Amino acid sequence: MRLWSKGLGSKYILPLNLREADVATASDGVVLTGIIPVRKVRWWYKMALTEDDMIRFVRFVNQRDVRTFLARHGGAELWLRVVKDSLKFVGYFVKAWLTRPTSVPDDVSRGRSLKAES
Repeated sequence: MRLWSKGLGSKYILPLNLREADVATASDGVVLTGIIPVRKVRWWYKMALTEDDMIRFVRFVNQRDVRTFLARHGGAELWLRVVKDSLKFVGYFVKAWLTRPTSVPDDVSRGRSLKAES
């Protein structure tokens, strides 16, 4: 993903590699942190994603224009990767849902909140 910041002007387009992000859970979502290295500068970032953010992203990817773009530019290899990763996601999601604790331990229920970090 390439990130452009108006504050940086058009001179820098920052390469944001989410695969290299550190991911931590919060009581109401996940927090991604990491470094974007640009030349001699290291930009630290922190991103908070709630359940709604993730659902909106999936809906965004499922829009007709996005699907059309991916079909025209990604080809069969991309579609195979999408299907494979989608099946893995569904499998991991079902496994996590089936093995979730029936009650939330006190230390988790008092976990940090994304709202508190804003």
